[in-house]
Amino acid sequence: MPFVILFRLFEEIVYYAICYPIAKSFGPLRHVSSSSGIKKIIKDPFIMVTFSALCIGALLNFSPLEYGTFYDTINSILVPLSAILLLVPVGFSMKLGAVRTYMKPSGSIALIKHIIVPITVTSIAYFIGLGNYGNGIILYVVLILSSMPPAVSSLVPPQLFKLDVDLANAAWVVSMCSLAFTLPILYVVTNVL
Repeated sequence: MPFVILFRLFEEIVYYAICYPIAKSFGPLRHVSSSSGIKKIIKDPFIMVTFSALCIGALLNFSPLEYGTFYDTINSILVPLSAILLLVPVGFSMKLGAVRTYMKPSGSIALIKHIIVPITVTSIAYFIGLGNYGNGIILYVVLILSSMPPAVSSLVPPQLFKLDVDLANAAWVVSMCSLAFTLPILYVVTNVL
């Protein structure tokens, strides 16, 4: 489990520090600010709230403060609530008919996500020596997590930055459906290795 958390932490940092600013640069809001680079990231409230949460979490993790059981109660309420608050607006904007319109680009995106990304990420992990730790379990974690379809949070930037929401939704649906092919392949690959 700690390997999954480390992978996800790095993934979140890449999303908010690199991917979201790139996505914003393609939308109509790209010319709103005249500042560049890090100043744009610092001024973006969506990105900074997430970074602040990551930094506060890291500080609490390294602090001598004891973990209170009241966090379990709070998290049991806040996590489902935040999922609902995220899913409702995304669900209202979802048009399943758009999948047919965007089938070709969505298929290409799914192939990249389920073939090229896992091969690339797992190869990098192997060559930097992650296979030598934890009896190779870290390499399995990297392979499996990099093969998974994108989460619902990938549908947030198109909404926030006024991008092509229908294309994003179609790509998400196709990627989720392609999991039916990805899982058996992962099962065979992980058993062969």
